Formats: sequence, C-alpha cells, structure tokens
Amino acid sequence: MSRFSNSQAVGSSSSSSRRGAGQTVLFRERERKVSDWFDQWTDQQKTQFLLSLIGGCRRKVINQVGQAINGKLGRNQAIDFTLVLPQSLCLHIFSYLDAVSLCRCARVNWYWKALSEHDAVWRLQCKTFGWRMREDVDGFDAGWKHTYHLNSMALGRPSAYTGGQMHPYSILK
Repeated sequence: MSRFSNSQAVGSSSSSSRRGAGQTVLFRERERKVSDWFDQWTDQQKTQFLLSLIGGCRRKVINQVGQAINGKLGRNQAIDFTLVLPQSLCLHIFSYLDAVSLCRCARVNWYWKALSEHDAVWRLQCKTFGWRMREDVDGFDAGWKHTYHLNSMALGRPSAYTGGQMHPYSILK
C-alpha cells in the first residue's frame, strides 16, 4: 500500500464509476511508481520534491497536509487560553503577573491588552504594596494602573508603565 494517498473514487453512474475505477487504478499505479522512486532519493531530493508539490497546492490542501504532519510529529495547535476561559478567570490568572509581565502581555494582541490593562488586575498590584487610589489626582487616566505608575515613580524606581525607564518628573512628591 502506498504512503501517499487514502483517496477513493466516487462515481454517480455505472459508466462514470467504471471510468472512475479506471482512473483510480491508474492513479494507484502511478502512486506506487512515484513512491518507489521517492524511497530511492536522498533526503535533500525528497525535501525538494515535497516543497515543489506543496508549492502547487491551494491553501486548503496545504492546511490539511500541515495538520497531518503535526499529527505525525505529535504537535497540537496552541490554544489561546484567554479565548476559551471566562474573562473573570483570565483576569485572575493575569493578577499573578508582575507589572513588567503585564506590560509585555499588553503587546500580544488587543484582547490581551484589554485584560492586562484592566483595573481589577492593577488594583491587585497596588494592594500588594498597600497603595490606594488617590482622590486628588487630576488626570486623564486616574485608574489603578495610573496609581501604580505614580506610586512607583514616587519610590524612585523605574515603572513598567514607562517601559522600565525613569520618568523625567514625578507627579507625587
């Protein structure tokens, strides 16, 4: 049995099924011949041949071949847990990250950005240090992330909010 195909011919009438059966037989013969040649080639020749075959395929066929290869290699598609789990659970997971990691997560995609900038996550960051949101802060962004930034600047340490750089001025004195 050849390694290249698992296809079967499908016909709608007796004449087309005879023609389909003939085409299937011809296909199987040619498949065996190519398989015999393939077995005699070097790895480099096999790679070149397979790449030339893939180059002539549509995206759908390439995806099917890719899934078959991943199955043979034991690889599974990675799943973004934030798309599967409820938002509250994702926020809980993100709450275990430090400020720098949260800022890195914000660069993954728009949904991770929304999760990593959520007030619930930054509130927990601030509560860890015993910081409270200031009522007298006049600003466009007086959320918990901003509170974290202000307090970390007041301590004179670089903030993840500014990409690890010291801000030239501190709002809190």
